[in-house]
Amino acid sequence: MNDYGIDEDKYIIAKNKYGTFVVPKNTAMKSGSFELVDGNVHEQETINVINGIRGDGVVVHAGAFIGDMLPAISGKGKRVFACEPGEDFFYCAQKVMEINYPTGDHNTTLIKKGLGREPSSARLMTMTDNNEVSEGGCSRIVEQVRDSDMYRTEVIELTTIDAMLPAYHNVTVIHLDIEGFEEEALRGAINTLRTSRPVLILELASTMRMNSPFYMDVIFGELDYEDYGQVHGWNRILKPRDMEWTYTGEVGREPHPSD
Repeated sequence: MNDYGIDEDKYIIAKNKYGTFVVPKNTAMKSGSFELVDGNVHEQETINVINGIRGDGVVVHAGAFIGDMLPAISGKGKRVFACEPGEDFFYCAQKVMEINYPTGDHNTTLIKKGLGREPSSARLMTMTDNNEVSEGGCSRIVEQVRDSDMYRTEVIELTTIDAMLPAYHNVTVIHLDIEGFEEEALRGAINTLRTSRPVLILELASTMRMNSPFYMDVIFGELDYEDYGQVHGWNRILKPRDMEWTYTGEVGREPHPSD
């Protein structure tokens, strides 16, 4: 054990300009972890967008992983609801908040749940390769689980954004990095999208995912969002079409059929 009470056989203590982090050794070569171990920041552009648009509103941050973004988007007066359903990742995120805010001087709520269209349960695949290599930030909900020693899953609890934030009407950012489950989470956030009109930052491996009837009819149709562009590779920024906001950083421009 080190000064933080962390088992050094299992975890690496890493630091960057935002704070101190607890990184599972079996994720150290995964994206989101190796940057921290090297003292760098993972997804600086995404952090810039979140902090640039949030104002005094609430940020929903799902797929919090080991809390690699939390010190950058948390702090006094900054309301954040961060969701991470993975057992070990949630532990690391908890430790990150305890280490960086030892007096509890922050407004971040960590929630050990995933997000979906309705409260339920699911299986999260967290390990591959004979249970030796963590999926890290690529851990994902799987509908069909193969019985094999090659994989490990955890049963997790799902909630909805609407159920999680019933009393909040000033949600300014919803950031979802949940490996293909973004549409399911948005289906559980319809009331929030209607009342708060937040900017959406969605990690989408392909813009084709936005061609579904839900995106075309509800997000781009009924709710009148537009595809503003992308930051950090696959992160798409969707914003209400009538919102006057310009991101001053570099944004990729890949046309979408809704434009």
